[in-house]
Amino acid sequence: MSVNFQEKITQLQNNYYKDNTKCLLFKSNQKIDCANTISNAFNKNELFSNTVYILSNTNQLYFDYTFFKTYATPPIFESLVEYIYDLIKQTIKKYKTYDMHINWNTYTISAHDRYKELYSLFLNRYNNCDFNFHDNLNKLYVYYTPNVIQVISKLMAPIIHPVVLSKVTLFNKNESADLLNNLLKNK
Repeated sequence: MSVNFQEKITQLQNNYYKDNTKCLLFKSNQKIDCANTISNAFNKNELFSNTVYILSNTNQLYFDYTFFKTYATPPIFESLVEYIYDLIKQTIKKYKTYDMHINWNTYTISAHDRYKELYSLFLNRYNNCDFNFHDNLNKLYVYYTPNVIQVISKLMAPIIHPVVLSKVTLFNKNESADLLNNLLKNK
């Protein structure tokens, strides 16, 4: 993502919170309202391409939650799922398999609640596809694994295909920065 693009997002967030004092309670609704402001200010494909992308000349896909959370709201979830599936299909067509890398830095239980509809859309989508995304998945790497992963895992396990569960590798917060830097240095 370009520095200029990130600066525009940050400026919109700052303006939003300048005009709307940060809530101590009911923060989730305010975060969604701020995300709507950002989502409406940009082309959604530009937002998506800075959220999830194929690392150059590899079968590696990268999803950046830290950027996703700045604009993600339910009205765009279906389009984002389609975008991600298209990337996975492209990668499978070229390489037959793929790895998924997810930067979950700052992910929380309340975030999980805000985005659970996205997970359902994504996981239910493969039933209507011409391929099984889980069979072509080599590994799913999760960076900055939240401290509350046990709670999140219990919420996610019933809806995630068992094949995918067997392919997950979790990295704690201490090791994630170096691993992501190495992964993304030639993006």
